[in-house]
Amino acid sequence: MKKGFSAMMSLVLAATLLAGCSGGSSSSGGDSPQSSGNNDTKKPEGTADAPKTTDDGLIPDVKGELSILVVQDHMNAAAPDLGGIYDYFKQYYPDLKFKQQDIKHEEFAPETLTKAIAAGNTPDVYVTVPGDIPELYDKKYIEPLDDLLKADPQYMDTLNPAVLNMNKYNGQTYGITWMTLPQTWMINTDLFEKMSVPVPTDDWTIDEFIDINKKMVDKANGITGSIPNAQDPWVLFSWLEAYGVKGFKEVDGKPVSSFAEDPNAIKALEKWIEYTSKSNIGLTGDELSKFGLTDPWSAYWTKGHVGMVPWSLWGQPYNVDTKENQFNWTVVRPPQGPGGRAAIAYGMSLAIFPTSQNKDLAMKYIKIMTSKHFYEHARSKDPKTNRESPLTLSPSEQVFPVGIPAINEKFQTTPENQAALDGFVRAMQDAKLADYGGFGQTALNELTALMPDVVAGKLQIADTLKQLDQTMNTKYYSTR
Repeated sequence: MKKGFSAMMSLVLAATLLAGCSGGSSSSGGDSPQSSGNNDTKKPEGTADAPKTTDDGLIPDVKGELSILVVQDHMNAAAPDLGGIYDYFKQYYPDLKFKQQDIKHEEFAPETLTKAIAAGNTPDVYVTVPGDIPELYDKKYIEPLDDLLKADPQYMDTLNPAVLNMNKYNGQTYGITWMTLPQTWMINTDLFEKMSVPVPTDDWTIDEFIDINKKMVDKANGITGSIPNAQDPWVLFSWLEAYGVKGFKEVDGKPVSSFAEDPNAIKALEKWIEYTSKSNIGLTGDELSKFGLTDPWSAYWTKGHVGMVPWSLWGQPYNVDTKENQFNWTVVRPPQGPGGRAAIAYGMSLAIFPTSQNKDLAMKYIKIMTSKHFYEHARSKDPKTNRESPLTLSPSEQVFPVGIPAINEKFQTTPENQAALDGFVRAMQDAKLADYGGFGQTALNELTALMPDVVAGKLQIADTLKQLDQTMNTKYYSTR
């Protein structure tokens, strides 16, 4: 997966995921655990009164050392002051030790990974993203997990299918997504009421979505339904899926890009151009500034001038706006198209290296990271504000945390947030990452790079798709 996604996800997720997990290798790694802020009274595993069964979700006899490689960008996840997740392992799994390696994602993570392995830094567990799996597979840097998963069907039953489906390639599972984050539309219900527009539900269509946007426009007062971005890859991705665009075909057992052959691809982009460029619903920078607004985020959360914003729960880490804003809000899934419901998701995956000598221990580590117990007890910390946040919701937490766990379980929260949480859970249940012959994110990057010329009328949609096919076939699929 490319830089854009890495920059977003890594800054938010990778640093909190293992910021402290490898703190034991740093000079500050031996600090005492931070307060978790919950009412848990269990004593750390390894003490005389430690739990002896797995009834509470703990995994017994997790001992040894694992090498964890974290691919991230612009942030040193090993810095001990970036989070408190390591404290969870110190408290509940004191016999599990970590040696963390950090590499920057750069343009292709596998290239940097090659250098790390050549230097003898072969890790056991790899923290990655689903979009990198095809390249990791080609370089034999990733291990199928199917046999390990089949050995524990009870564990598989705890997982939302999305955490496996997002990591399947050539019929096998190469990772488990520890955080499955589906795209949704966050809805300012108060603004919808003010504009006398019914609040949409999960069964809305793309045509209804565009119509709602037009009804919400009041530029004299700085109000609009949403602020379209013609180069927003994730919303465009969900539209292509909603139109049933497969994007490739099999020829002699190999993928061949076929966007230009699919009439639904043209229809999806026509609707996309209508929404982003022809509907006159967005607020320009000058129009925003007249009302003290700086960007779509502030226009939505801080000032409440925008009715909808496409976001997932990872956009909420340490964000007290959900507690301090002056409007009510909820969440609905992306609108449907002729091909069905869009269910695009992001994620941070855990994979095992083929060269690992500790595969059983690595699998135990993955089970810990995707367990209900971990999400209920581990906490992360904002490096800027030092504000601690749980990894999931609980009745005592009013501020949205980093994300929803992989376990397909409906967590409860305070009444004002419950409707929104329910929307995230619904969207997660069938979330996936579009495949496009193993180059889903790559195809999307190439397509969004062409969209400015389409919007400007310099390139026709049909020609755009032909150019996309040519690029995909010569630059990517030819390597298969």
